[in-house]
Amino acid sequence: MTSPTGTTTRQSSRPAKRTVPTTVSGRRRAILGSYIGFPVILVSAVLCFVDDFAALIVWCLGTCFTSGCVFGLRRSTRREDLRPDDELDEYELQRRYHAQRKALTYATYFLFAVWLTFALLTRFRVAGSGSFDTLITTLRACYFATSVAILFVPFMILRSIADGMNHDLLMSGDPEDAEDAEDVEDAEDADALHTTAFTTTRENPS
Repeated sequence: MTSPTGTTTRQSSRPAKRTVPTTVSGRRRAILGSYIGFPVILVSAVLCFVDDFAALIVWCLGTCFTSGCVFGLRRSTRREDLRPDDELDEYELQRRYHAQRKALTYATYFLFAVWLTFALLTRFRVAGSGSFDTLITTLRACYFATSVAILFVPFMILRSIADGMNHDLLMSGDPEDAEDAEDVEDAEDADALHTTAFTTTRENPS
């Protein structure tokens, strides 16, 4: 492209690379970690019928890992699910309301499935000296499975809020934290410096 002074400037044909903000990446990692932790807890419920001690270890590990992911997701969303209503605007209140309604619906279906399974298992009970132990093992397995719902409700609320925040942030194109702002500013300064140096070189080759 020719400038008004008669010099030719080079215009890059490469599209501008859009970096994902650190906050968005952190929320996605927390959500992915929770998706891994919930099946681990469910596996512990199945292990109750095989090895009680192994089931307890797997349940503790899965619960601690999933709880850490949910806690990290809550921090990254600035505790929007627990903040008072007067600290949120109308858009944030509506987003939290829809997230809570969806989470409670899914949790209700999940609990219904767990305890319906328990009711069906009791129909195949065998009378005898070991029937009580079998009942306790089944109750323990149902408790391990129910603990998924205890963590699943806040996770679903936070996931919905985080998805909304990520969408708003990526659509606006504005960095949310200072680190992202500094990165964007440094990149713009470097581009401006490179363009100025290239133009000066073309106008005055000596």
